[in-house]
Amino acid sequence: TAFAQLNTIYTDQAKTFANTGQFRLSPIGFVRNPFDTVFSIEPIFTNTPTALKQQLNNNFGQSVGLNLNIPIFANGQTNATIQRSKINIEQANLNALQTENTLYQNITQAYLDYTLATKRYQASQENLDAQKNNFDFAQKRFNAGLLNAVEFINIRTNFINAQSNLLQAKYELLFRNKIMDFYEGKTLYSN
Repeated sequence: TAFAQLNTIYTDQAKTFANTGQFRLSPIGFVRNPFDTVFSIEPIFTNTPTALKQQLNNNFGQSVGLNLNIPIFANGQTNATIQRSKINIEQANLNALQTENTLYQNITQAYLDYTLATKRYQASQENLDAQKNNFDFAQKRFNAGLLNAVEFINIRTNFINAQSNLLQAKYELLFRNKIMDFYEGKTLYSN
């Protein structure tokens, strides 16, 4: 890379000294005999603030440079970057495989849950049919006076529980069916 720079500065403290053409005598010592004073002649100067234009010209600077960068160890950095990229690709592949396995497990579990819900619904339906027959028979026996009230209430409670279990099994089956629809990509609801 190459660069160039121009600069200058200004300060209100800069002074310009000018010779007035006049001189003054300044004592610098004494002569031993006859004790005369020795003088030096010094020019008299004045100082005035330096003008902006003059300061900008006086303080003007410039520079030019060249920068050369030779990547001696760049190959090592490049190899490290390539190796990191390969590791990242392998990690992404492993993540994809893990996601596929998780999805497969979720689908398999959803299918098993659906199958169990179907069997539970069928069993609940059969249990309800049996409890209904038992209840109908118990009601006839109770009306005929052959069954006491406690036993009749127990049989009726079993029939009500069978109805409740069938209702629970029905809604669980509907829920599991919707999960299977989701995994199959079907619409879960309609407008």
